[in-house]
Amino acid sequence: MKNNKKIIPAGVPFTDERTGRVFDAYQMGLRETVKAIIQHRSSNPTFYPPGDAKWFDVVEVRQEILREVYKKRPDLFVGFNASSSPQRVMVSASKPAAPSTCQCGSTEFDPVYCPTCSGRRVTGFKCQNCGKVSKK
Repeated sequence: MKNNKKIIPAGVPFTDERTGRVFDAYQMGLRETVKAIIQHRSSNPTFYPPGDAKWFDVVEVRQEILREVYKKRPDLFVGFNASSSPQRVMVSASKPAAPSTCQCGSTEFDPVYCPTCSGRRVTGFKCQNCGKVSKK
């Protein structure tokens, strides 16, 4: 999106696919809407089990919102043209890419998650072969 700090005219509307709750978000920007959705999902463990981290990941929730907003307001996105798909148009903070190779020569890595933020943020990568952890 062009600017995610400002409040978008008509808000950032979002409907939770599992609970059906509608987030009108007329008074909130994108960041506040993401926080409200994660809080809603955290308080509904029947629909969103705590072990399924993708529903609580800030980047994933933000992408869900942006996909829904794109369908209604494609003019808010940078580089929009009628033939573009939302995946190529959206500007987002994506998850960091794993290093290509470790010092031991392995190319297999597992993400290491932040222990203080409930495992929602990737802080580095652990080599599956030697166990060395590299920062992102």
